[in-house]
Amino acid sequence: TVRVSNLLEANESTSYLLSGLNAGTKYYVTIDAQDNSKNASAMHEVLNATTADNNAPVIDNEPLDLEVRYADVIKEVITFSDPDMDEMTWELQKTSPALMAKEEEYGKVSLTITGMNDVAGEYDATFIVTDAYGTATSLDIHFTITTNQAPVLNGSIPTVILEKTGETKEFDVTPYIFDADGETLNYSFAMNPAGIA
Repeated sequence: TVRVSNLLEANESTSYLLSGLNAGTKYYVTIDAQDNSKNASAMHEVLNATTADNNAPVIDNEPLDLEVRYADVIKEVITFSDPDMDEMTWELQKTSPALMAKEEEYGKVSLTITGMNDVAGEYDATFIVTDAYGTATSLDIHFTITTNQAPVLNGSIPTVILEKTGETKEFDVTPYIFDADGETLNYSFAMNPAGIA
């Protein structure tokens, strides 16, 4: 029961806004008046009203199912809101350190998956948004980190013949080596027979 008092002059009107009410709840309201001598009027007819049901927060994204290569860094943005304008909190329940979350602004969280931060395998996570009344909405996240693959030869590297001392030749080896993970490769070369320079 909440009682509200307000001083009024003769023939003056007033209004009062009720806040902090629970959703989906029936409330009863009545009013009386007192003068300076504490003489009270009869109670007004009791009025009742039922507050609207609480709506769950809404996540705009569809469930995520991602494939992540060892060298990949994948980013996804999650956006969410509350139809009732309630305050919201979020949490990320995860099983892999490869997945990280950062709040960009209220109602917007970025997810980052870094392939090299965990071993190859399948992982699940749940992104949960909860309103001030404890009503929650969740988003399922599934991702697979693929096995790091070794570079492979893409055809035969042509023979290079140096015909005299001090002669140099250049050619691009990148068309002949392929990496399925898209990583930046480091190259080293060995002379045959050994000792020739």
